[in-house]
This record gives sequence, C-alpha cells and structure tokens, in this order.
Amino acid sequence: MSVRSALKYMIAVLLTLAFFPRIAGAAEGHWMFKVYLDKKEIGYHEFKVGGSEQERQVQIDAQFDVKILFINAYSYTHQNQETWYDGCLQSIDAQTDDNGDESLVSGFRSDAGFALQTAGGIQTLEAGCLQTFAYWDPSILQSERLLNSQTGELVDVQIQSRGLQELQIGSSSVEAEKFEITMEDGVISLWYGATDGRWLALEAPAKGGRKIRYEPVILPETSQDGSDRLALNEEGTGKGSS
Repeated sequence: MSVRSALKYMIAVLLTLAFFPRIAGAAEGHWMFKVYLDKKEIGYHEFKVGGSEQERQVQIDAQFDVKILFINAYSYTHQNQETWYDGCLQSIDAQTDDNGDESLVSGFRSDAGFALQTAGGIQTLEAGCLQTFAYWDPSILQSERLLNSQTGELVDVQIQSRGLQELQIGSSSVEAEKFEITMEDGVISLWYGATDGRWLALEAPAKGGRKIRYEPVILPETSQDGSDRLALNEEGTGKGSS
C-alpha cells in the first residue's frame, strides 16, 4: 500500500456520535493539532470558532505533506469557512486540493432547505438541522448523518460511547470519554473532556495498518482565568492513549 493511497483513504474517513447529555455545544475556542501518520509528523489541522453559543463563525485550515527521500509524495490542503445558528449549519465555503485534485463546496440555508453547490451541480438538502464533521462541537455526537465538507456528500454515521479513559495531554492526565464514529469508509475515534466537553484528541486508521493521530498544540481554556488549562509539553503537543 503506497503512502499516497493510505493518505487518500485517511482523508476520506476524516472528512466523511448517540448519547452525550452532559455536554453543551462549544461556544468559541481555538484548536490546533499536529497531525501524525504513525510516528511521522505530516502537517496540522486548525479550528477557530468565534461568536456566541447561539451564533458561531468557524474557520478551518488543514495542510498535510508526506515526503519520501526528500521528495513530496503527497500533499493536501483544505480551507473552510462555516456559519452556524443554534447548532445547525447556515453556510459553508470550502476549498480542497487533494494532491492536485481540486474541489469546491459552497452552500447556504434557505426556507426550502440547504442549497449546496459542488462539482456535481446544485442540490437542495433536507430542511432539518444540518451538521458537518464539526469535531469541535460535541452536539454532533447526537447526529445520524453528517455533511462531508470536501465532497458535499451526506454520510450516514453510527456513534457509540466507549466509556471513560485517562488521556495524557502533555504533562496533564485528564479523564475523557471516548466516542467512535462508524461509517462505510471506516471508524474515527474522538476523545472529549469528561467534565468540560472539550474536544481533546482524534485517531483514525489509514490503509496498510497505519494510523492517523491528532496531537494538540492549542486547546481552548474552560475558564476566563485559565486556571484549569491543560498543561501542554514544551513542544506544545499532547499524546492520547486508546
């Protein structure tokens, strides 16, 4: 299995949970993760969420590069701007370059539903509450279908809690609840703080027995004075355990 094939599979999984009543939707915050393919760092994935709990503006930026013998064997970039209201997607404007294959996804909510434009044309999706794979917002753990922001596809998901675990984030050990998102393309594992609901970590399989890991560089604080801020290590990364 080539590195390029493994990365394409991983990205299809990541962009493609259901009972979690203790956690309210994230109002605002900044997440930055280093992304690893097995033990090799390949890039970053950043999420900036602003506004109020009712009305949010989201900026997403991702870049992955895999080099073999100093040659860039695979590259991926993804930029996305979303607006949300009451936990539902109101608009999306996403651009992706998947190793030279470019795609655009844009859309907005109207009285008739959600108008979505992709390379395949314009379609109107269901009029109900639409959500993307917004890992930063634990309310998606109650969803049965999520929008893939790279392809514009609505993906059927099954989400299960795998219980509480001790998660090592830098020099801090925190109690976290593990969830698994199961879909046709694979399984994504997510960890959320058991007391505050912050998204903390992600793992996903890649073809060839490889593993994608997100290790945090920046996580939102849960209090204004930062008294319960997680202590990241000197490099700003944490490491999750499954």
